[in-house]
Amino acid sequence: MEDNPLLLLAFLSLFHVFGAIALGYAVRVLWKRLRGDDTVPAFTAIFLLVWGSMFGCIPFTFGMDPALPVWFPMAQISIWGTTFILSAFFGQTIMRWAKPLLNAQVILMVMGGIFMLAGIGAGRAMWLAGDDFQAMIFVLVFGAIGALIFALGLVGLLRSNRV
Repeated sequence: MEDNPLLLLAFLSLFHVFGAIALGYAVRVLWKRLRGDDTVPAFTAIFLLVWGSMFGCIPFTFGMDPALPVWFPMAQISIWGTTFILSAFFGQTIMRWAKPLLNAQVILMVMGGIFMLAGIGAGRAMWLAGDDFQAMIFVLVFGAIGALIFALGLVGLLRSNRV
């Protein structure tokens, strides 16, 4: 992954995105609590504030590697910042828009697809490095597990009344 900065950025972006979403939600909830809305417990918001800060910001340390391109830290900051702003200021609007997509079947399909793509990508990198047997095993294991998770979501979606 060190040889390909785009692959490293994609991997670290997962942490940036999830951490920034949690942090943006926590900031929005704490702001509402300061204005008198007590619908969400303060402990939840404080936990998400700490967890989101750590989970979303620790990967910035990887971007400080001098071997990486100059644009790498700026790309990290852009991804984190955009996600944080969207979560903090437009989170409720985005959730209202995405509500039809937030069900177990679609989440299974997305997670299975990501698992398959990650396995195929890592297997291809191993294959290009000359490790054919490990690449084949990696692709078969990750591909099979990801395909199974994807198929479970697809079958569940087709059986439901959402299609």
